[in-house]
Amino acid sequence: MLHKVDLRDHKMFSSYFHELKFYEIPDFMYALMTKGSGYPNRILLADYKKRLTQIPNIKIKFYITQLAGYGPIEPHVPFEKLPKTALKTAKNFVEEKKKNFSSSLKHRTTEDLMVTGFFMVIEKLKDHRKP
Repeated sequence: MLHKVDLRDHKMFSSYFHELKFYEIPDFMYALMTKGSGYPNRILLADYKKRLTQIPNIKIKFYITQLAGYGPIEPHVPFEKLPKTALKTAKNFVEEKKKNFSSSLKHRTTEDLMVTGFFMVIEKLKDHRKP
């Protein structure tokens, strides 16, 4: 399975403010604003990783497609292979904005917050158990 995930705000706020402005809306208010609307949630790459690694018999790879404050990453690469300039730019951008983030996001790592898009490649492994 290939799945592209866009963690940006789909121009809800970023048409007028910086791209992570939607992280500043208090959690309860953001939930009310977006419930049933189709607008983006604020689930981060680390949350996807945590949930997916609990599924047995799959192999998962993540490729970063976009970083906050930097923009698209082409070609898409795993986090550990991101260019140093991209990491530094994104890190500085997030750390400058982070003090205003909602309480649930303020304490997340800068690395969690800087990824604004990724591809996940999930491969089902053969189950070697006998029927």
